[in-house]
Amino acid sequence: MHNWVAIDIAKDELELNDDRRGWISRNESGAIKRLVAGFKKRSDIWVICEASGGYERQLVAALHAASIKVCVVSPNRVRAFARSEGVLAKTDKIDTAMMLKFAQSKNLRPTAPPSKQQVELAALMDRRTQLSDFLAQEKNRVQNSPSAIHSLIKKMIRTIEAQIKAVEKHIKAIVEATETMRERHKLFCSVSGIGEVTSWSLIAYLDELGKLKRSETVALVGLAPFNRDSGKKKGKRYIQGGRAKLRSSLYMAAKTAARHNPVIKPYVQRLLEKNKPYNCVMVAAMRKLIIHLHCLIKNNQLKLA
Repeated sequence: MHNWVAIDIAKDELELNDDRRGWISRNESGAIKRLVAGFKKRSDIWVICEASGGYERQLVAALHAASIKVCVVSPNRVRAFARSEGVLAKTDKIDTAMMLKFAQSKNLRPTAPPSKQQVELAALMDRRTQLSDFLAQEKNRVQNSPSAIHSLIKKMIRTIEAQIKAVEKHIKAIVEATETMRERHKLFCSVSGIGEVTSWSLIAYLDELGKLKRSETVALVGLAPFNRDSGKKKGKRYIQGGRAKLRSSLYMAAKTAARHNPVIKPYVQRLLEKNKPYNCVMVAAMRKLIIHLHCLIKNNQLKLA
């Protein structure tokens, strides 16, 4: 049995629990370096932490560099486990205790370290999204602002557009220089409905594509339907969790595929004819696209399943 250490990660602090004691450390490079050095002196240390919107990246990178096994899990999985244990309260100490118990009771697989190119591509895609959101805000602002500042806002718009082009140039360079990324990009773009930006998002945020079971891949993206049934009542299915950054890009791809993809288009039409809600239909189309891409990579297929 592994010696687990559970770490609850916040912007500035790390709350740790190793089943013997709990303690707090800073979430900064020096403190993380000392933590990792201490872990290396102990035998068979495995670390469990939750995906925390990027606050976990520095710690996870340091653990990977030291060849220490780390499992990055969805917060929803740990919260569901806590509820199943009758624990409804939520504090940092409770979170680490539940994470520790969760790790000890499950057969978890360590999270594979991303390549340098993967890390850089994800960071660039994050930046592109930030700039695109900022650009949309400025374009909306110019419509509702006094004419006296129009020229200033338009100047800012040109600056943002130039930065987006610079970021995209870096993205293209990384994808083109990395054989696996280059091959995947070409493959993804061959699917009707998937454009350049969606392909970059898939490469940046879903490196596991083709490596897991298709049901696991669908759940990882957050497109697996959950039941809400009780007795004779059959509730509406819903989705939750997963990788929101990827879903937003996939949604646009699904809308395009619904108009042009020879398989997705009739599939969407059949669902709409059954009076399914539009957003539910789009989720189904996104799920079908992901399964297709999974099959393309895993089985080297060239047609939709």
